[in-house]
Amino acid sequence: MWVEAKMDIFRISVDRLLAIVDIPEFNLPFFDIENIEDKRHAVEEVARKIRGFLKIPKGPITNLVETLEKNGIIVYFFKDVNDKFDGITLFSDKAQPIIFINENIPNDRKRFTIAHELGHLVLHIRTMQDLDRDEEKEANQFASEFLMPEIEIRSALNYLNLNKVAILKDYWLVSKSAIIRRAYELNVIDRNKYTYFNIELSRRGEKKLEKGFVSLERPTIIKLIISALKNELHNSIEDICSTLCLSKNLYEELFEDGKLRIAF
Repeated sequence: MWVEAKMDIFRISVDRLLAIVDIPEFNLPFFDIENIEDKRHAVEEVARKIRGFLKIPKGPITNLVETLEKNGIIVYFFKDVNDKFDGITLFSDKAQPIIFINENIPNDRKRFTIAHELGHLVLHIRTMQDLDRDEEKEANQFASEFLMPEIEIRSALNYLNLNKVAILKDYWLVSKSAIIRRAYELNVIDRNKYTYFNIELSRRGEKKLEKGFVSLERPTIIKLIISALKNELHNSIEDICSTLCLSKNLYEELFEDGKLRIAF
């Protein structure tokens, strides 16, 4: 419950900050896949359209957070939350989209979660959905195509083994499990091979924490807003706390180097 309360506090604080400082406008289009002719591949088509809209070049997305920042999406990194929490997307009262992410999960999982939440944002959140649709499955399909476009990765998935999976992880900046799942979804490997790979990851102790480091840039815009308030508008911390209607301790926890960190 306290985590939910902090999400609400942060949402309110964002609106108060944006009454003072402008950020890039959120302008990502919404897609109703019911209007897409090829229903079987509609989600993947949306992912390709969003890559195009964001002007993402071929290959891995090396500046994922920065790309979202430039398009008016706030990413907030939580510490000290339940390990089962990966992420959620909410809107502020003034329609500012905020993606909340568990700070403690590995970067490869953060990246997939951010892409997953982006899928919800362009496919689901802004309208009522058919109850028969599996929104979580669709968001995963979106994230897979968004981070690992089929046309670019399919040939690299041939003759797959765990050494090759590790190489692909380094290149595509996603988890080994996501690569293995992608190969299975694209019918490059069968169910038996998919099961074998996952058993091997478990045997090697890599189901929860994989070997291999994936980079993820730290968000900057919230820090820049706070810096502008301090340095350009000459606000003291007390002034900012007053503007946000926060105690100094809660302000520092949310916006400085306390238990929570903000990524925007």
